[in-house]
Order: sequence, then C-alpha cells, then structure tokens
Amino acid sequence: MSLKSDRYYEKHKEKILDKLRIKHQELKQEFITEYGGRCQCCGETNSSFLTLDHVAGNGEGRRHRDGCGNSTRIKKELKKQGWPKDGRYQILCYNCNCARAHNQNICPHQLNLQNN
Repeated sequence: MSLKSDRYYEKHKEKILDKLRIKHQELKQEFITEYGGRCQCCGETNSSFLTLDHVAGNGEGRRHRDGCGNSTRIKKELKKQGWPKDGRYQILCYNCNCARAHNQNICPHQLNLQNN
C-alpha cells in the first residue's frame, strides 16, 4: 500500500470495515438461501449458527492446498459459479459441522437416526 492509501484507510477505517461486514453478511445470507436455509443435519435455521460445510470433509485440506483461506472466499467462488448444487457443499450449524470433524465425518445426529 502507498502512504496515501494508508492514510485514507486510517481516516475511513470504521466505514470501510462496516461496509465489509455488511457485504460479508449479504454473501452469507445469499449462500444460506441458495443452499436450503437450514442445517442439513439438525434443521437449525438461525443464520448466526449456520456455516459452509465441505460434504467430503476436506475443507481444511482444500484451504491449505488451494490457498482459498476462508469460507468467504469459497462463497465468492461458488457465487461466481452460479451456486452449483453438485453435492460438494452444504449448510451445517457449527455444532453439527464440528461434530462431523471430530467423528469420522459423521454427526452424532446421523448416528442416532441410524441406530433407531
């Protein structure tokens, strides 16, 4: 960054960050709408709890391999592709997403359904 852009950023930092937060929330809401609006495991609909899930369980590896960094970048990529419904991504709540990550890619909700 140049000295001029550094000064501009410092002067307008809060406004810039507010715009970025709004854009992030708009993108997240669009993603949620496009991919079903709820956790595909437990049905949670509160957007504060919902997150992008890599169905194959390869999210961490993909972030490191492709250098895509975070879910916002992936959502931007998916939007450019027209929100593909090819089964690679889904919405899960954080609980189900974390549970899958620590349980061989299976959420305990699904284990309960299989055992009943």
